[in-house]
Amino acid sequence: MILLLMPHESPTELTSFIRTVHGGELVFALNLPGGASIPIPTNIFFALVGTLTVVLLAVSESFKRFLTTAIGEPRSVLPTIIGFSLLVVSLLPPEPYFVSAGSTVVLILALNTLGFSLAGTGLAPLLPNLRNIGSLRERLARIVIRVQTMVLDSSRRSFLAVCFLLFFVSANLISLFVFDHLPHVQDSIAQVFHAKILAQGSLTAPAPIDPDFFQFLQMILRDRWYSQYPPGHLLILASAIVIGIPWIVNPLLGSFSILLLYFLGKELYGEETGRVASLLGLVSPFLLFMSSEFMNHTPALFFYLVFLLFFAKAIRSGRMKDGMLSGGALGWFILTRPYSAAALAIPFIVYGLTILVRRRSSVWPAGLGFTISLLLFLGILLGFNFLTNGDPLVFGFQALWGGQVNPGFGALNAGEMHTPLKGLTQTLSSLNGLNKYLFEWPLPSLIFVAVLFASHGKVLWDRLLLASAVSILAAYFFYWFHDWCFGPRFLYEASGPLIVLTARGILIFPDWAREILGTRVTDERMRAGLTAFVILLVVIGFASNVPAHIRNYSNAYWGVDGTALALVRERGIDRGIVFVPPSKFGGVFPLNDPFLRSELIFARDLGEANNRLLEHFPALSGYRIQGDTLVVLSPPLKSSLQNP
Repeated sequence: MILLLMPHESPTELTSFIRTVHGGELVFALNLPGGASIPIPTNIFFALVGTLTVVLLAVSESFKRFLTTAIGEPRSVLPTIIGFSLLVVSLLPPEPYFVSAGSTVVLILALNTLGFSLAGTGLAPLLPNLRNIGSLRERLARIVIRVQTMVLDSSRRSFLAVCFLLFFVSANLISLFVFDHLPHVQDSIAQVFHAKILAQGSLTAPAPIDPDFFQFLQMILRDRWYSQYPPGHLLILASAIVIGIPWIVNPLLGSFSILLLYFLGKELYGEETGRVASLLGLVSPFLLFMSSEFMNHTPALFFYLVFLLFFAKAIRSGRMKDGMLSGGALGWFILTRPYSAAALAIPFIVYGLTILVRRRSSVWPAGLGFTISLLLFLGILLGFNFLTNGDPLVFGFQALWGGQVNPGFGALNAGEMHTPLKGLTQTLSSLNGLNKYLFEWPLPSLIFVAVLFASHGKVLWDRLLLASAVSILAAYFFYWFHDWCFGPRFLYEASGPLIVLTARGILIFPDWAREILGTRVTDERMRAGLTAFVILLVVIGFASNVPAHIRNYSNAYWGVDGTALALVRERGIDRGIVFVPPSKFGGVFPLNDPFLRSELIFARDLGEANNRLLEHFPALSGYRIQGDTLVVLSPPLKSSLQNP
């Protein structure tokens, strides 16, 4: 339980906290006050954890009842074995000895889960005594009933308005105070810059004079200047840039996604599931932090949820309008993240084709509308590729890096081979991260998904939603690149169906507990206890992990901060060329006018070569950022070149 409330800012910090090398051997360190630590050999450590687990199971009445049921009716417990086996798979460490970030997350979750279980086992005998404390019991019951009423029985309009406003305000505050309304990740920096080109009515910009001063990762800079990304997110950013508020795009789309979780849950399962799903999205740090930056994962999730919602409506109603909205949403998702969109949509496309064959007369209008809308957006994507990259089938990342960066096994541009083993390691690491970052609970985030699939209450839509999440996981098994950005970002869009499935698991838990564990607690008390337990998980997660994440993200996240821009603003400089160290260039690069027509230009500091750029702009003064100071350069050399 010590690790339960220990805030950690990153998996790397977790790793350094838990493991160390002592006498040339990898050991776990028990940190003591004052900086001292006690080395514990790994074999002894895991033997201790294993022993505690066995003892815990041996004294658990629920586990004894489960064994009795398994022996007497083995088929009845088969779903439970399968459901929790899926959870175990998502917690398999990608490397031995917990030396990677993903593996360290697994260790933390395993220890926290064991700690919770030990605490629960120890407190269980005390619960009957609480019945004698009438006032406390009644007070707690009133609180739980009030929470349940607020969630389930309030007016729909009020519930959705509160969810929307809470998420929107929170994301905007983080965007302002943590990220300074600046893109921090190289991907989003390039996309904001490209969106500025679109906002001025062009798909690309002419290559700048002396391109060496403006080179940036993910930007194609040859005879023309643009990013490697498809147009979906760029078009939305461009519309916000026109009105001067690009930072509002992701908080707004993230807030609408919270509402879409409600409507999707309601459409598939009913009002109660919709409300619980919306609340889970509201308290998901993964969704919140991603929606506070500029990454294209946020609009991708939004359009994916719109696709799912109207796909379900189209299957039920057969109306062309629903089919067109579903196909259009999937089309815009493809315009935003083509690979993820294709992977996530596969199970639903297969299911839709099956329904079309079986019920052709009733659903063909929806199928026709879906196809027309989808083909329209695919045509836009092919046209964009042709106008930017010269070939409708060549995407920007291929134009920039070549065909070796395509999904599959083989050599990459960097020379590293992507192998099935590497793909498996990356896949396990992503699952490990999802179990932590989705909700930041001290228990695995997917635990209630396991409960759902451990029960006998599964329906077709449960399997389709899970198949979609598994499909994108399989797709990125073949993808060579892997990173964590606010979490395992390549699985971010899968958080939508997984949140809905988590809501399903929470609501179905009482039935599963009675059926499999033989729990005799009344339904009312079970639901009240479960509500209190989930609230406890959320409170612990936010109290112990979210503040640490905020400190981490505000500390030059991905090497980007606003210090260079702050120096320029403090000096009141609104005209000139500011040379910035390449390591800080990402913080100011998207502030440039892509056509270099503004009077304030930010360029990479190339040392003595800086005069080359100053010669091209003789009317502009030169400045150079050195550490925490801004230095005025000597007047530029006179030149006959005119400021373009």
